[in-house]
Amino acid sequence: LIGRFRAAWPPAHLVVLTASRDHAQAIAAARAGADGWVSKECSVETLAHVLRTACRGHAWFPPEQLGPILRELRADVHRAHQRDGPLDALTGRERAVLDGLVSGRSSAQIAADLGVSTNTVRTHTNKLFHKLGVHTRLAAVSVARGAGMRPDHADSGGTAVPVTS
Repeated sequence: LIGRFRAAWPPAHLVVLTASRDHAQAIAAARAGADGWVSKECSVETLAHVLRTACRGHAWFPPEQLGPILRELRADVHRAHQRDGPLDALTGRERAVLDGLVSGRSSAQIAADLGVSTNTVRTHTNKLFHKLGVHTRLAAVSVARGAGMRPDHADSGGTAVPVTS
């Protein structure tokens, strides 16, 4: 769900409001681009603080979640720097197209960013799908995020969007 929100509206800031205390879910939310993780048991003041913090472009995760999240994100970065990952088979242009997909851009936006036609973007997209062994944009973004690629947040203004679970 976070990935879909992020793809539909990249400048949005997403805060998960949840009853879960599961580290794996918090890690998955952080990987998917959540800017915050808040317990449904928190006070209104805490929730308001976290939403304001997210709107300013900062992340907020509870201390008991932060250690496991940081360990996993560091491991993601380490894997991204290794040269045997799934993204290493991509050409520079395919990687640029994938970066646009990860950032939630449309094919037309990617084409404009790269100075190519939408047909060229479609060709690169099909080639990177084949190399990554996927069939959809969402699956390609999932592989890219798992390999450590993160969205470009150049448009960092916007509103925090709470996501409940």
